[in-house]
Amino acid sequence: MKRCLLLVALSVPAWTQPLTVDEVAQRAVRESLVVKEYAARIRGDQAQLEEVEAQANPTLQFNTSYNHLTPTNSFAAGPTVIRTTVPDNYSLGLSLRQLISDFGRLESSAEASRLQRQVTRLQYQDQQDRVFEESKVDFHQAALAQELLQVAQDSVKARQAALDQARSQYKVGVVSRYDTLRAATALAEARQQLVEAESQQRQSLIRLCSRLNLDPDGPVALELNLSEPAQPAVRPALPQGGEQSSRRDLQAAWWAVSQARAQLESAYHYNGPRLDLQSDYAYRNATAIQTSQYWSIGLQLSAPLYDGGIRQSRVAQSQALVERLQANYEEQLRLAGVEARTRWEEVASTWHEIEQARAAVESAREAARVSRVRYRNGLNTNVELLDAEASLSDSEGRWRRARRNHQIALIHWARAAGAVHAVQEEVEK
Repeated sequence: MKRCLLLVALSVPAWTQPLTVDEVAQRAVRESLVVKEYAARIRGDQAQLEEVEAQANPTLQFNTSYNHLTPTNSFAAGPTVIRTTVPDNYSLGLSLRQLISDFGRLESSAEASRLQRQVTRLQYQDQQDRVFEESKVDFHQAALAQELLQVAQDSVKARQAALDQARSQYKVGVVSRYDTLRAATALAEARQQLVEAESQQRQSLIRLCSRLNLDPDGPVALELNLSEPAQPAVRPALPQGGEQSSRRDLQAAWWAVSQARAQLESAYHYNGPRLDLQSDYAYRNATAIQTSQYWSIGLQLSAPLYDGGIRQSRVAQSQALVERLQANYEEQLRLAGVEARTRWEEVASTWHEIEQARAAVESAREAARVSRVRYRNGLNTNVELLDAEASLSDSEGRWRRARRNHQIALIHWARAAGAVHAVQEEVEK
């Protein structure tokens, strides 16, 4: 397998570890702020689920009160006056409450929260896949920019050699001064193309380093695989929908519909009755008709009779959400099929471009070699030599661009078909 190192900084120390395309993609996933945002969303959904499930746990509440009553109540029992109330009243108490049943409301709410966590987790994984794809594309674009920079540098060297040869032949009277002027003009044009190639290489490096949270002015090295790409196989099946879809975004959209249906079920139970077991203990001021301590335990059944239309509105909103997410899922499934077909056509097209560009490079190299020999022997003009060199430079650029475009097309297709997934990072709870 043919490999090389492309140094994309002015100076790279020997200890610099070259980055492969997979290492770049994995680092980009770890450094992505979008991925971190979705990881935080997962933790938020987990906390929301725990909040819902905590409603089934017992609760203990401390109660205290104080009031001053004037006038007090009393009655006479013979010569004795008995007070039924006192001026200063206080109470300290504990209340223990345990849910026995809310007739399905808590269960449906918990199911909706669990499904929402599942949706967010799949969206998190889909974002990892997309960052994985985009960072690989940036890697190959940076590699292409570096290769085109190398082509531009080689072109400058060739133009400089042609100018030196034209000047030496002009001194001995083999060629006219026009040949030297034409060679100097070609050298100036090649240097201008070199400046543009350096600018494009620098911009692509900045984009790549931004994804990796690296300093573009620091030492960065890319390890490139320069082996010839293999011919693509027969187009595989298109991505399918449902729970077991190969694409995370389609899975997330499918689960989102299930979550909306669970949310609709929860809305139906909004006004459901609630049965609790409640126990109270209180310490208070004693009077003639009440003791200083008491304890009670019993069942409490509560059921709203009229909520002013809140339940009806929540049900309508949930039904609309189910319909919207169902339509969104079907649209995503349709677009996924179109994207997979389109990406595969790009793979096939770029492969044919490679074949054509490879043949053009071989022909241009031979033409340039023959033109150099003929020019040294005075059999052709400087214009013909420069044309052959320019044709070789253009063919080299098209061939390298076709190779990178094919690799980028394969990356796009792999994600569109769900064939490649990023290495998943565990989310801390």
